[in-house]
Amino acid sequence: MSKNSKLKKAMEYSGWRRYPSTCEAIFANIPADWYDRYTAKQLGEIAALLKTVYDKGRNDAQ
Repeated sequence: MSKNSKLKKAMEYSGWRRYPSTCEAIFANIPADWYDRYTAKQLGEIAALLKTVYDKGRNDAQ
């Protein structure tokens, strides 16, 4: 599977594909070598967790 198709599937698994700018920002923080190590489903779950952590950090700062 190519990196691009794996990225698209991972974005779908993350639940953020409907929000392109948010989704791109989340996936920009996933290291490139992880695309070879993890499945699309795992990458999507990682992205969902990153979004949760970012949101909590933002809310805690207010």
